[in-house]
Amino acid sequence: MSSSKKEKKRDKRLFTALLVLNGVSGSTTISGAAQILPLTVGIPAGLIIQVLLFILLSGFTASHAPIRKWAAVIVLSFFSVYTSFFAYYGQMTQDSQEQIANDRAIGAHNNLVAQVLTPLKDKARSYKESAAHQRKLSEAEANEGITTGLLGRGPEARKFALQAKEFEAEYARRQSLIVEIENKFDYKLEGLKPAQILAKDRKALALVPQEYRGDYTIKRSQYVDEETDVTILTPYYKIKR
Repeated sequence: MSSSKKEKKRDKRLFTALLVLNGVSGSTTISGAAQILPLTVGIPAGLIIQVLLFILLSGFTASHAPIRKWAAVIVLSFFSVYTSFFAYYGQMTQDSQEQIANDRAIGAHNNLVAQVLTPLKDKARSYKESAAHQRKLSEAEANEGITTGLLGRGPEARKFALQAKEFEAEYARRQSLIVEIENKFDYKLEGLKPAQILAKDRKALALVPQEYRGDYTIKRSQYVDEETDVTILTPYYKIKR
């Protein structure tokens, strides 16, 4: 077999290998591009990137301008690798990442309830108990004179009764607010995405007067992972970390 025939045979093998490799790379490039871009844009973009890479690497074009050719190969390869990241990353971690994201948002929601709604309920209950206690003292003072030794509704009995009314009024205000907002805090989390939980919790917190929530604020980072929030930047954050 002549050297020219052997060379042609090697060229065919290399061409076939390049075609197969580009086919595999193309599938991940297209799949990844479709994840970060709308399907109508992502699929054609991924296909064009891979086709151009194949044409350049196979020597069908730009042979007369090697610098521009390899510059184009480097740029296209970068986009191919970058988009392929999403295909591999999605296949390997999709379920676990979704679970981690949901757990993060649910944890932030539970913290909101624990820091705002639960103390509000506890304080309302304490006012109710204090009012009941003051009522008992007022009755005991009127009937037994437990502090002054005098029977009847004198100044001390009236003082206890007045304190009871103040506690009851505060309890009524807090309880009215609790009835109004409780269903905004206590909702089903199943099937909701982190961003949806965040939106609901912001609306719920906005219903609570400042005096009842103190300096508690909601931050987006408590609910949504910035590394996966903007899909196209995920590889950057993962490699940086």
